[in-house]
Parts: sequence; structure tokens; C-alpha cells
Amino acid sequence: MTFWKEWRASLTGRTVQKPERRIQPVERLKEDKNQINKNHSTPPARQDFDNLLVRWANVFRGAPYPACARNPEPDLLNQSRSATSDPGPIQIISADIIQKLTSFWRSKNVETDAAKLQKQAQYLRDLTLDPIELAHLLSRISHHWEPHWRRCPDIDQFTRLVKKTGITTTAQKRKLLVQHLKRWEMAQKSLRNPPMSVCVSFNKNQSENAVA
Repeated sequence: MTFWKEWRASLTGRTVQKPERRIQPVERLKEDKNQINKNHSTPPARQDFDNLLVRWANVFRGAPYPACARNPEPDLLNQSRSATSDPGPIQIISADIIQKLTSFWRSKNVETDAAKLQKQAQYLRDLTLDPIELAHLLSRISHHWEPHWRRCPDIDQFTRLVKKTGITTTAQKRKLLVQHLKRWEMAQKSLRNPPMSVCVSFNKNQSENAVA
């Protein structure tokens, strides 16, 4: 029947609209689920670093350096070692940072010069930002930037702006994890090798008890 309907319509110059395929409920649910994942996903590595740092803070909370208040769980040690051995995302280069900064200041109607851009880019490069972190940082700076400001900040002003955002980069978090692991190793060594003063005091007490 479809063929003859299309043939008759072709004689009169009309076209027959084909019925659209109905989307099954299962397919629609799958599409909605994929869309939710796209809109709300966060890079797992960034989530993991934050979670690991919180757990390490609980390990050391209230204990004098380098001691621990409690032993870290085996999975915390394993995940921390794995995270610190991973080089992470590729860091953004100075040329790309300058390009992003130029576009950013232009969007704020702020005049810039090469010397200031170079110093700002060098400061950001030393923070070992990746492209996603740089975009996030500029977005936070934009939040603090007043519309009536028209002068490009010097390096001291720019440094204060960056610190005001409160952003901690993945590279900085990785360094903190390394420091936590080193502190844990030091705590373990101190337990195996107690300080000499403690050993002397212990031996003295043992001798006095023996004489008594």
C-alpha cells in the first residue's frame, strides 16, 4: 500500500510523509541518562584527590608531627601511591596562557601590554595549571573583577587576585599527597627507631627496678 500511495502522490507532485519511528521507553531512558552524565560529570581524578586529602587530614588530626592519630587504611595508602605516581594531565604552556589572558582582558575592556602579560603567564605556569584549571581560574577572577576597573593589574595585584579565588591545582594536591605519604613513612620509622632520649630513660628505669 505504501508504494502505491507514494506513486499516486508523485503524479500530483505531492510527497507522502513517512511515519516517524517511535522512540521506545528504554531508548528514551538511556538518552536521558547519558545527558545527565554529560551535564553533571566531574573528572574522577580531581574528585579522588579531594577525597584522599580529607582522609589523610583525619589520619593526622591532633597528632604532633610526624605522628599519626590513627593508622591509614590500606586502600588509602594504595590509592595515594597510585595517584602520586600518575603524572596527571598535560600542563598548559606559556604561549597558550598568554593567548587566554589576552582574550580574557579584552573581554573586560582592559588594556594590556606584553610585559604584564608575560609576568602573569609566568606566574600561572609556575602553578602547573592544566587547561581546565586555567579556564576555571579565569572564571573565578572574572567573578571578583569590578566592571569599572580598566587597568591591567601588575604582577602583585594579579597574584592577590589569583589567591583570592582559593583554587588549589591538581599538581598542588599531588604535592600534598606526597608530603602526607612521607610523613607516614617518618611516623613508621620513628616507631621502629624510638628517639635516643626515650631509650636512655627506658634503660635507666629498667636498671633502677633491677637494683630495687
